[in-house]
Amino acid sequence: MNGLLDSVDLVCERTQDGIWAEPLNAISSLAYFAVPIIVWFIAKDRVKQDRSFAGLLVLMFLVGVASFSDHTLSIYLAHLFNEAATAVFIVAYVIYACRRLLEIAWIPTLIVVLSLSGLGILFSVWSYSIGTGGIGGYFPIWAFLLYLASALRGSQTLRYFLTGSAAFAVALAFRASDSVVCAHFPAGTHFLWHLSNDIVLFCLLMAIVRFRTGTRLRTI
Repeated sequence: MNGLLDSVDLVCERTQDGIWAEPLNAISSLAYFAVPIIVWFIAKDRVKQDRSFAGLLVLMFLVGVASFSDHTLSIYLAHLFNEAATAVFIVAYVIYACRRLLEIAWIPTLIVVLSLSGLGILFSVWSYSIGTGGIGGYFPIWAFLLYLASALRGSQTLRYFLTGSAAFAVALAFRASDSVVCAHFPAGTHFLWHLSNDIVLFCLLMAIVRFRTGTRLRTI
């Protein structure tokens, strides 16, 4: 149990112990709460009619709680909570996208989830081995977003997936560069990873809102 309560220092901004040792990272984490609230106001009817979509908003809110906890408490248990909340949201979104947007059966959906998970682990191990942290673990989900942008022809949906994919590429660059710029920019760039991800998540949720059942699929 002591190990779970040990301090962790994984970002450039944290140079000492204390709840407010990462002010930019902590404050930018609060933006995760704004995304589901904004989407809820935009799509109240969808939220009321679609419990699965409402569940995604709740999970998004949980990501905010986990991220804020990680960057204030800065203990291993909070970090695990952050990683777990993020993973659960990603899996839930992939399942929703496969079932509701791509309209594929459960077995292919599970194959997609397991494949993305396995590739994520492999790429994460690879990226750790070359000193870029676990950024590689996000590459498969980025590829999945690009696939969604290509496969779904609805103009509104396409716009959101393309914007989300581009914003995710920027977010990954900010996450990877945190330790690189640390010597010249003590605040690091992790807080920009948070803010860029808010754009990504807003786009992904709005793609669902704008999606029209029966949208033609394009195979690649």
